[in-house]
Amino acid sequence: MKRILLLFFSLLMVVTVGCTKTSESPSPSAIPTLEPVQEVIPSDYFPMTPGSTWGYIGDGNEYASYTQTVLYNECSYFQVSRDNGGTVTSTVYYVSDNDIRMVLSRGEEYDKANIISEPPNTDEIILKTPLEPGTEWESGSIKRRILSMDDTIATPAGLFEDCLTVRSDYPDSYIIDYYVIGIGLVYTEFHSGDDIITSSLEFYDIAD
Repeated sequence: MKRILLLFFSLLMVVTVGCTKTSESPSPSAIPTLEPVQEVIPSDYFPMTPGSTWGYIGDGNEYASYTQTVLYNECSYFQVSRDNGGTVTSTVYYVSDNDIRMVLSRGEEYDKANIISEPPNTDEIILKTPLEPGTEWESGSIKRRILSMDDTIATPAGLFEDCLTVRSDYPDSYIIDYYVIGIGLVYTEFHSGDDIITSSLEFYDIAD
């Protein structure tokens, strides 16, 4: 009889210990959850709201200073006017989650008419995914590469950190562009032989 009681209490202790461990397990509400990270896409570096304006101060060439304004938007196409004091150029960009493409560019557009619906005359990828150093692509004779995602550059408009920098190689020259999320292009450096021409952001107004 004693052996039976001993066996019974031994089993009871095992069951009790097992229940105790189960009751101490964390509830689902106690398990921390991670907030989803929002992916950065090319259009984050190209704010294209009509009415947005940027002004740049040039050095090294009389036409390196210019103003740029977004004029029109139709679906994923945006028309930008650039005035450097010598001519006015209208450029149409196609903006997607994967890339930014220049599809139409025309000079002497002083009347700033809407040309978005006109036939494309180019297909040049300005920026593409994945947005990370080392990403490379080609558009005709132009080779582009993302150099960095965290550069810092000082301009008359302020000190900008976490710049995305892109190098564009042409047959006889190269350009390095600095972009900032929510602002766009803040600095350009053109190299040809010993010549260096720069355009630095002086002011900007991003429309709502």
